[in-house]
Amino acid sequence: MTPPGQDPDVEAAVSCRMCGWAIPEPDQWRHDPQVQSEPCPDCGSISWLVDLHGSDHAQLHEFIGLRGKAPGVKRPRFELQAGDQLSVASGRWVRKRRLIDRDGDWYEETVVDPSTGETVHETREPLSEHWGHGSAKSVAQRGDDELSGGLAARGPEAGAREPSPPAPPEAAP
Repeated sequence: MTPPGQDPDVEAAVSCRMCGWAIPEPDQWRHDPQVQSEPCPDCGSISWLVDLHGSDHAQLHEFIGLRGKAPGVKRPRFELQAGDQLSVASGRWVRKRRLIDRDGDWYEETVVDPSTGETVHETREPLSEHWGHGSAKSVAQRGDDELSGGLAARGPEAGAREPSPPAPPEAAP
């Protein structure tokens, strides 16, 4: 697509509607209202035929994700993602395919630059060995707070509250 703020390629042809005389510089006619109001030098008509031809291009990208779940089980048993994705690292579109098979203990990911056909990244390994990526971080990378339940383990700087002192016993009436 044309970048914002730029017009797509447009060609113009302007001619007299009555006699067909063609204006030699149609771009000047398009942008100057004074020239637009002048009569045809050949027949005197003020009826003009404006013929505009434009072109632009657009790119379409698609990405699909599938998940297979078992009843009563929270996590999907398999996941498949395939299609075009914008690479954060390069700022270019790449073709990505990812398969996560939890039942078969398998992980595959292939990233290809479609303009060159070059394989940018490829991983094929048992899922149980795929650690340190996204939600598959090891215990050491996650830290104790995720294992113990969150804010209390992170300390006061993370928004956890210090324990309140015990309430004084109520006086008997």
